[in-house]
Amino acid sequence: MTSIPITSSDGDEADEGYAIMQRALAETGNVAIGQLIMGGRAHLVGIKALKGGLMLSILRYADELRDFTPYFEGINTKADPEAG
Repeated sequence: MTSIPITSSDGDEADEGYAIMQRALAETGNVAIGQLIMGGRAHLVGIKALKGGLMLSILRYADELRDFTPYFEGINTKADPEAG
């Protein structure tokens, strides 16, 4: 999942919309679901309130995920229980 902060560069009029959305999401604890077009491709996104702002996370469908097994096959070490 990729996450980026959402900011406005259009001045006071756009800021009001972001502020209303941030306040509503913060008060309800909900996450907004939407679509972002980037690089000519549509991405499913979630938007949530975070530290007085908004955070957009690009979500993935199951068929977009890679199998993680090949990345960890060569790791033969065990975690040190005393490391902390």
